[in-house]
Amino acid sequence: MNSADLPELSGVAILWESDRFDGPTKGVALREGRHYWFAAVFDRNADDYSYPRRLLLYELSPDDLNDEIERHRRFEELVGTHSCWHLPADERRLKDSKRWGEFYEWKSGQPQSDYEREPVGWFTPERSRPP
Repeated sequence: MNSADLPELSGVAILWESDRFDGPTKGVALREGRHYWFAAVFDRNADDYSYPRRLLLYELSPDDLNDEIERHRRFEELVGTHSCWHLPADERRLKDSKRWGEFYEWKSGQPQSDYEREPVGWFTPERSRPP
């Protein structure tokens, strides 16, 4: 599906990134009190993410959301809060690397998530980093 065929959505707030490359590429966002998965549009011809960054929103089931909340909780505990858009800047920290392996070992044993089924729309974040 071409993202140009989807509605542009307003009022979307990124809560956290699960992946990034020169800006957010995947993570969880909030819109109108509901949580969504977001994923950046990749332009295969340019071999890069679209610019300005266009993020597609996908619905999350309650189980999907619980899985993402647990994954994020563990990431915050073992790796850091640096990918959190929901925290003020002075509360975001990258933790000492001694425990990072615990998170990535745990994550490698988890089922691969695939939320990118039918997007409900797209948005462009106001910035490429948390405020």
